[in-house]
Amino acid sequence: MIEQNLYGKIGNYSPNLTNSGEGYKNLLMDLRLEKELVERAKTDDKALEILYDTYYHPIFNYILRRTAKIDIAQDLTSEVFLKVCKNLWKYRWMNISFSAWLYRIASNEIVNYFRQTKIILTSLDTEMEKGKEPINGTNPEEEFLMAEEELKKKEEYLKIQIFIRQLSLKYQEVLV
Repeated sequence: MIEQNLYGKIGNYSPNLTNSGEGYKNLLMDLRLEKELVERAKTDDKALEILYDTYYHPIFNYILRRTAKIDIAQDLTSEVFLKVCKNLWKYRWMNISFSAWLYRIASNEIVNYFRQTKIILTSLDTEMEKGKEPINGTNPEEEFLMAEEELKKKEEYLKIQIFIRQLSLKYQEVLV
């Protein structure tokens, strides 16, 4: 069965753990399938492609939520998968999902990014006490509400982009 399903997607599984352990059997099967796929990916580009296709969007979304910048998320996601390609031969299966290793690499990339950018945070109240006022002359509460509205628009845009990427190329071209 592993041979037949090896090149199928493995990322669409959500176990039903309420009915007497049945979901755990399926989960273990997915882990076995994933283990086989990871082992094959060390020598087979098609298996590596399946891992990439399965985990690209979850890793990208994780990084995007942490950085809140699309271009940075794209760059860091590329770095994650570049490191996977370079270091997959070292990967040892430990009976946990392959995604745990990917998320660890992604977390490390995010930490490195923030170390390099050295963001300095200051309190708006502190800045106002120093005599600085908001640039557009509104009060901080209004600015917060405007920023929150812009964030909602960005989130909607990102959701739409994800749905568009799931379409075939010919339909993507029509929409974009």
